[in-house]
Amino acid sequence: DAQPDFVITDADVYAFENVTPYVEWIARIMSWINLITCSIRFFAFLYSEMPIIVRRALEDAEEEAEEAEVSDEASPEELQEEQMDVVFVENHGQDAGAVETVTKSKAEVDEGEVKRVGHSQGWQCFVAGCLSPAIQYECAFTLFPVLAVVTDEPLFSIYALFEICSWKGSKTVIDAIVINFAKMAQAFLLGLLFMYTWMVLGMVTLRQQHDDDLCSNMFQCFMTYLFKTIRDNGVREVLTEPGADFKFPHNLYDAFVGTDLFVWRLLWDIMFQIIFIYILLAIITGIVIDAFGALKEQKEADEDDLKSVCFVCNIDRFTADQSGIGFDKHVKFEHSPKCYLFFLIYLQRKAPTSMTGQERYVYARVWPEAGAKDFRWLPREETFTIHKGEEVDETLLEVQRLNSEMLKLHTKVDTNHAALAAAIARIEASIS
Repeated sequence: DAQPDFVITDADVYAFENVTPYVEWIARIMSWINLITCSIRFFAFLYSEMPIIVRRALEDAEEEAEEAEVSDEASPEELQEEQMDVVFVENHGQDAGAVETVTKSKAEVDEGEVKRVGHSQGWQCFVAGCLSPAIQYECAFTLFPVLAVVTDEPLFSIYALFEICSWKGSKTVIDAIVINFAKMAQAFLLGLLFMYTWMVLGMVTLRQQHDDDLCSNMFQCFMTYLFKTIRDNGVREVLTEPGADFKFPHNLYDAFVGTDLFVWRLLWDIMFQIIFIYILLAIITGIVIDAFGALKEQKEADEDDLKSVCFVCNIDRFTADQSGIGFDKHVKFEHSPKCYLFFLIYLQRKAPTSMTGQERYVYARVWPEAGAKDFRWLPREETFTIHKGEEVDETLLEVQRLNSEMLKLHTKVDTNHAALAAAIARIEASIS
């Protein structure tokens, strides 16, 4: 038997016999746990989101059907069928059985039409669900854990790691890379151009010092530069080592003259190290760091804006404190974003046929049939207490005046009531 190229140690035997089975067992348990959690998530998604998707599909189908009824005229076949029914009824007007036969046939046709429309709507809902990206993602998200359990291959569960990309912290890192991806790509291409130029210069001046196994032609040499110089110790990885008879120069003449070209090779190596390893990589790293700084500044600006400006009506804190009921009370009671969010969720889940006029107005603006969304239904830089502050003060004074007059009237009414009661008592006493 052929002997293996590597030596199996006692540690390897221990790992294969004792550690590996436990690792596989833990991986299977984690696959089952992943399957259970993904299944719970999938059914929760179907319970909460699927009805909304189906309802929207039905609404779209109904709107298309109404548009088709309005735009399309009756076909010649339908007109001919109606004329034949009229002629049949006229010729057999006294025959009740004929009239009943025509009525029954029309009822059967209407019933078949209702069934056909119902099947069509069901098919449209099914197609809408299959084409929904959210449902496709959830199905794939659940399918891979199932495959991991069925095939006993835990690597299928790695698909769940893509969910990490939607986390808040991961999204920040991804945004920092994506935002300045064009700048990083330009810097990388510029570095490749300089590297190719540097390689050509080295091949021309230091051809004898390049390893023939690594630089037999320009393309191979460029791939070697790209693979080894940045990853390892610069261009020294593609150059031959000095021979046994090599000696460092004893004077300037030996340093600049001779077949070794010591000074030029030293400068060429150091300049490559500085330009490509230090400067180029620092530029790319700086671009990423600047992106993180810009995202941080944007986040802080957004937080400051939420703390100083109303999210709904865009009134600043100073105006709300000076002319209104106060900024904190304003964003908590008058224009609470949660209330508007709950209202939109309420509209999204409510049937269109049971909406009021105002609800239909808002729904048509937020979810239009065509065109962009319109948010002009939201208040803009005004509230009841700020926009009509002077009117509110006048109203309060008028209410106070009316209250004082009402108190006077109540006093007069009570006095008159007492006098009237005394008079009635006297009249009753005199009658008796």
